[in-house]
Amino acid sequence: MKKHWMFGSALLSLGLILSACGDEKTDSAEPKQEVPEEKPTSQDETKTQESNSSKTDASTSKPQETEENDWKEKVKGVASSDKTKTEKFDEISLYAMSYTPNESELSEFENYIINEFKAGNYLNDIENDEYMLTNILKAQVIESHYKDANGNPAGEFAFDFLQNTKYTYRGVDTVDSQSVLANEEQMNKSLEKISLK
Repeated sequence: MKKHWMFGSALLSLGLILSACGDEKTDSAEPKQEVPEEKPTSQDETKTQESNSSKTDASTSKPQETEENDWKEKVKGVASSDKTKTEKFDEISLYAMSYTPNESELSEFENYIINEFKAGNYLNDIENDEYMLTNILKAQVIESHYKDANGNPAGEFAFDFLQNTKYTYRGVDTVDSQSVLANEEQMNKSLEKISLK
């Protein structure tokens, strides 16, 4: 009986993953607006007009602030929309996969998800769309950043954090399910590797 349950769970998970992959392809036109890339263009024009290098240095920090505000606004907008949790997840996930963080932002995202996990907060409020979508975005950005770096503990941690966050948020798993607990075990192993770095 237990084998049938595990087999059924595996099939259901596979079906959901394939379904999510199919959804990503159909929604790909909307996130390609890439609002963050338009703003640096106007900053480049401003830089060209400015001759003072100190003014140029000040203007180069503005795109980072703008990008940060853009992802926060994106999360707020999606969270407050009338879309389903799956549609909200899909939109934020696609946005996050195309998002390019700077080094300090990547470090901030890593520290944030690690601290949320260690504090036991990350699955406490799965009905809070803005909080969960923020966690999804940050974990997806980290996971995407390290996707080609096999064995990177931060990427592995982010992957498991993302799995637990997205499946509990969308109602696929409960916070005390076997798969969530197994992922948390993997996350603890990744944390051990991170602390050894």
